[in-house]
Amino acid sequence: MYLGLNNKIIFAFILGILLVGTVSALTFDNRLKSYDELTKTIIIDDNFGLGGDLVKVQLLSNTYTCGVECSTVWNVTIYKDDDNFLSSMEFKQIQGTGGIKSIKYEVITGYRDVVVEDKVADCTNKDERGLCTGRVIGTHIEKIPIWSTFDPARKLVPGNYIIKLTGQKEWDDTIDWIPTFYGEKITQWAFWAAQDPTTVWEFNEDVGDRDLKDTLGLKNITLNNTFGIIRDPGKLNNSVSLNITGGGTSALNVTGGSQFAFGTDVFTVAYWIKGAKPGSGNHEVLGTSNSVGSWKVVSDTAGAEHEWQAGAGRIIGTIVPANNGNWQRVVWVRSGTGANQFRVYINNTNVENGTWSLDNTDASSDFNINTPNVNNNDSFDSVQIYKGYAFTVADVNEDWNNGAGIEAGSLTVSTFVVGLNSPTNNSLFTTSNVTFNASVTSILATNLTNATLRVYNSTTNLFNESVVTVTGDSVINESLFNVDNFIIGTYFWNVEFCGIADNVTASTVCS
Repeated sequence: MYLGLNNKIIFAFILGILLVGTVSALTFDNRLKSYDELTKTIIIDDNFGLGGDLVKVQLLSNTYTCGVECSTVWNVTIYKDDDNFLSSMEFKQIQGTGGIKSIKYEVITGYRDVVVEDKVADCTNKDERGLCTGRVIGTHIEKIPIWSTFDPARKLVPGNYIIKLTGQKEWDDTIDWIPTFYGEKITQWAFWAAQDPTTVWEFNEDVGDRDLKDTLGLKNITLNNTFGIIRDPGKLNNSVSLNITGGGTSALNVTGGSQFAFGTDVFTVAYWIKGAKPGSGNHEVLGTSNSVGSWKVVSDTAGAEHEWQAGAGRIIGTIVPANNGNWQRVVWVRSGTGANQFRVYINNTNVENGTWSLDNTDASSDFNINTPNVNNNDSFDSVQIYKGYAFTVADVNEDWNNGAGIEAGSLTVSTFVVGLNSPTNNSLFTTSNVTFNASVTSILATNLTNATLRVYNSTTNLFNESVVTVTGDSVINESLFNVDNFIIGTYFWNVEFCGIADNVTASTVCS
């Protein structure tokens, strides 16, 4: 399987005599018995089906888009004490040049119990800042898996295993990982694609420029006035300073949108900040209003700690001052809604963990950066929001870059990740009728409109062009085209998907 990100991928297939290639003496009679696309489950049997099932493997999860650390989890059921079930693992470079840096395999060897408090928002009893508080109404037990190192080369006795593969790559690389189980190569599964932010403000515009651009073009900010706003050298290139003195009203805000409503999904919010603690009271660093379904980050007076505030009051905070007069990198990560899956890092150090299971659905209010309610002077650089992606520890470290920081990747406005599933590369056919199966994962486009198949009988001569209507907003994986009247020869093919982008211009995008 090959996948393309914002480029055209072409597969070749040959109409002619079907030949049987060489195979391993130990696996020649194994076969892929079945593949269920809905559950991502494959079954491989022995002796051309006469020897019974060997293994069942289900793809439980996969980081389809990721930064420098990616992972996939399989549910493996071994039916026979045979050879090691994983014959090999191939990593194919699709975008970029970095390749796989390292990999590791782990297996769940047990579980530990963690007690988690159940909280509800209590807006009848607000704190001294007028914020809703959280009230504990009980507790529950969550089982946290214990991951241990696993050697895929060893034989496994019959039974069930949960196995995780973790790989390190360059941030802008897209890698297709292709396992071979008991001699059967599995090309139907998944990939690790480059990850860009949902929204990012780098503040690299020239001094005096009134337009602060979201690099992805989705949420640009236009300054209504320049009172108290200073453009100066930042941590990374230029930055914006919001000089709030004498009760000034300088702040950055943009209309709310789905980029800021995370639901119960994973997310990352990261920013560079330089400033002093508020002279009195507290002030908002960034975020939306304090309704039960929204969120914001608040800097407190006492120690200039940054706190994540939601409908249930304070969730977690930086513990140490985030406003101390120096540039500091603050990263908030929710990798799940379970125990301690909400984390905050300051300067590459994990300072507090907590649990935040709130369904964050309210993004109707303006998104503010440094909303002033007290005298203050903060500078901001590289504010990034990743909806649907949680930084790993390796990602946080890469973003920190030994204190030098790093711009938010290549930021080539990704539209789709396209997969050409079948015919696979160099396939042989003895029929004049061929069915073409392709898949697409939408990155920024929300309304898919059509797909176009192009088949060439050389690299330039168009043999067939077909257009079909497609709909959806996430993933499509289906047989889209059936083409007849092929004659003996070599053919090349690709598929282009188009849709309406979720940006301010609702432009048509294709890939």
